[in-house]
Amino acid sequence: MRPWQTAVPAEDREIFDRGGFGQRQEWGRRPAVIVVDVCASFLGPRKPTAEAVNTVATSCGQVGWDTLPTIRRLLDTARAAGLPVIYTTPTPTTRTTKKPSNHGEEGLRIPDEVAPQPGELVIRKPKASGFLDTGLATYLRKQGVDSLITCGVSTSGCVRATAVDGFSHEFTVFVVEDCCFDRSQFFHNASLYDMNAKYATVVTLEETVAFLTTRAKEAA
Repeated sequence: MRPWQTAVPAEDREIFDRGGFGQRQEWGRRPAVIVVDVCASFLGPRKPTAEAVNTVATSCGQVGWDTLPTIRRLLDTARAAGLPVIYTTPTPTTRTTKKPSNHGEEGLRIPDEVAPQPGELVIRKPKASGFLDTGLATYLRKQGVDSLITCGVSTSGCVRATAVDGFSHEFTVFVVEDCCFDRSQFFHNASLYDMNAKYATVVTLEETVAFLTTRAKEAA
C-alpha cells in the first residue's frame, strides 16, 4: 500500500471499500496538466516546515523544494507529449483559507525549476480553486481537454479544491501524488485518500510518465 492509503484507519477503509469508492478511472484522450500555486509564498525558505513558517507563514519549506524536481519531470514529459500546461497562483491578497494573506508580487513568483514556458497560461485566482471565477473550464474545453493531471500545493487545500471543481465541471481528474506537497504530511496523505475515493484517481509520477510517453509515441 502507498503511504496515503494507510493514513486512514482500517475500519474506515473497509467502509469505503464496501461502498465501492476509489474506482480507477481510465486516462483521457486529451489531458492537460494543472500546476497549482507552486510559487514563492507557498515554498518559503529551504528549512523544515516547522521552521519555515516562522519566516513565511504560508510556506511548506523543504518538502516543497524537494518536490520541484518531480514536478519538473512531469512538465518535461507533458510538454514532449504536446499537452497543454496551465498554472495557477493566488492574487497578491488572495485568501485561499480563512487566514488573511498578503503574498505580494514577489510571493507569486514561480521558481525557475518549474517556470512556465512562453504561451502557457498562468491564471491568478481569487480563492482556493483554480476554477472559481477564472474561466479555466471554458479555456480547457476550447482546447479540447477532457481530463486533468493535477499537481502542486497544498494537497489538502488548493490542489484538493481544484480537483473537486474539475470533477464538478465533468473533467476526469488525476492527482500525481509525488508531485504534490503540503505543510502537513498527515493532511497530504488523508487528502489524497479522500480525493481518490470520491473525485479523482491518485497516480504516481512513474505511471503518469509511462502513460504520457506511450501516448507521445502513438501520436508520432
